[in-house]
Amino acid sequence: MKNGNVKEKLLNAAFDSFLIKGYTATRVDEICKTAGVSKGSFFHYFKSKEDLAIAVLEDYFEKAASKFANGEYAEVTDPVERAFSFIDFADSAAMEFWGKGCLFGNFVTDLKVSGSEIEKRVENVFRTLSQSFSHVLEPVAELDKSGNGPTALELSEQFLMAIEGAIVLGRAYGEPEKVRQGIRAFRTYLDLIVNKN
Repeated sequence: MKNGNVKEKLLNAAFDSFLIKGYTATRVDEICKTAGVSKGSFFHYFKSKEDLAIAVLEDYFEKAASKFANGEYAEVTDPVERAFSFIDFADSAAMEFWGKGCLFGNFVTDLKVSGSEIEKRVENVFRTLSQSFSHVLEPVAELDKSGNGPTALELSEQFLMAIEGAIVLGRAYGEPEKVRQGIRAFRTYLDLIVNKN
């Protein structure tokens, strides 16, 4: 077995467990068992469960960011149409990205100790996503000449709130498709901004 495969197996097993059970309830022993590797192999790659969690967060973020960056919406030339195409892309990929929940949201709600390294990383991820998405949504925000409308960053954060809130509601109802409902509601909100101007 190649060493890279061992690390990948640990990352995948940890991702599934963190997503389903949460960080606190996940044990290193069960991650090793699920991955089919020894505890010694675990400590060869990771100093602790927190170290593994940070690696899982980074891996998850990099893969998701890559998929978003390469979405078909990026080819749309009209900036306002591109913003709507971006939301449509998120809708079409919603179950792949958030059908089982959101790892970032899980860590935020699961961790009790404020100021942990994991929480700092998650906060940074959300800030990075907000900045990134705001560039796509900026043309819609710029349509409002009244000065009373939402900024691009506010739109971006509202988009993230729509997703994260819909994930929570979907879990409560046992209806993961709620995330698509949240995204579509946000799209309707963008429509209202465009049609008002």
